[in-house]
Amino acid sequence: MVSMMKKLQARKDELLICDRTYAELKASFSQRYKHWCREVKNKGKQAALDFNLRLSRKQHAGTLVFDHDNETLKLDVARNSQDTKAKSTSDARNLSGGERSFTTLCFELAMWEFCETPFRVLDEFDVYMDDTYRKIAVDTLLEICESQPSRQFIFITPQDMHPFLKRRDPMPRVVKMNDVRPAAA
Repeated sequence: MVSMMKKLQARKDELLICDRTYAELKASFSQRYKHWCREVKNKGKQAALDFNLRLSRKQHAGTLVFDHDNETLKLDVARNSQDTKAKSTSDARNLSGGERSFTTLCFELAMWEFCETPFRVLDEFDVYMDDTYRKIAVDTLLEICESQPSRQFIFITPQDMHPFLKRRDPMPRVVKMNDVRPAAA
């Protein structure tokens, strides 16, 4: 009988230890979740600032509104931040092709800040951009490359980048692939 009582007490002690461990883990996870929520909101604010900063290089303005509870993102862009009567739009169809491409690039660059990857790749980032937008985009991308020397960047475009790279020292490495279609005879 005494040995049964000892076994019962040992099991009760083990259960008490398990209950305490569970309570500590639950409190720890709750604390970590609160910290994570704060960080997500801070990252959203930082992304919104980066997005607006990148757009301002072309005298545009933009906001990113993250709704973390509903897991949505609203994007607004005003084409001329100097014009107080300029209307902002949250519908990308209201932007020209170049404005849409540039806005997309600015958004991607803002989001890149939170991705810890050793390399970054953009494919046809300059589609529909005119030379003004393309120059600003290429300058921005090259500044990012220079500020992050430990990363490898790959930019794929069918456009000729040499006019925008001439003044760079050292010149970035450019690999020009052969045309896929043979030249018309």
